[in-house]
Amino acid sequence: MQNKFWQLSLNGLTPLSFNDPSVRPPKKEKPKNPEQWEEDHWMERLYRNEDGQLIMPVHVIRKTTLDACSFVDSRPGIGKLGWRSIATDCMNWSLVGVGAKIECDEKQIVKWRDFVNPNPSNSKKGGGGVLRLRPLINLPWSLGFTLGTIHECFDKQSIEDIFTAACSYKGLGEGRSYRGYGRARVTVTQIDG
Repeated sequence: MQNKFWQLSLNGLTPLSFNDPSVRPPKKEKPKNPEQWEEDHWMERLYRNEDGQLIMPVHVIRKTTLDACSFVDSRPGIGKLGWRSIATDCMNWSLVGVGAKIECDEKQIVKWRDFVNPNPSNSKKGGGGVLRLRPLINLPWSLGFTLGTIHECFDKQSIEDIFTAACSYKGLGEGRSYRGYGRARVTVTQIDG
């Protein structure tokens, strides 16, 4: 086992959007006008830490990173295991805390209107969709965080490959697959532990 630490810097190439799923009307209070409720609460869909700073939640970064491992051509060199298996067990996300602070001018945050299928598990239902409003962070935006790894197969090249795939092919946040949102350029630096 070999502990290594990496500083990752992400600089946005496309806008970034969020939808904190915990922001919804209370179950007992169905809004009379759902569209007005969306209008009144769209900024609350941003993720913030206890100090009120905008953050990219660690679970969002982790999920995108693990999903992107399938795009990496190299192999970790441990039996038949792929990067996802090793990354799942050997990347230490605790250093990121609840999330990585997003650096941006909050004046760059605008309202993104989109019609979505209210029942995505069944594409035949839902009709024309329902209006959803999401906060959209326009360029420029950036974020940085420190990641730990606990296996010698991780080197600077493998970390760059994994996170470049995550930020180039998968993206972060909402609107990734059909708008190309959340793409970023990645810089990796190994740091002393």
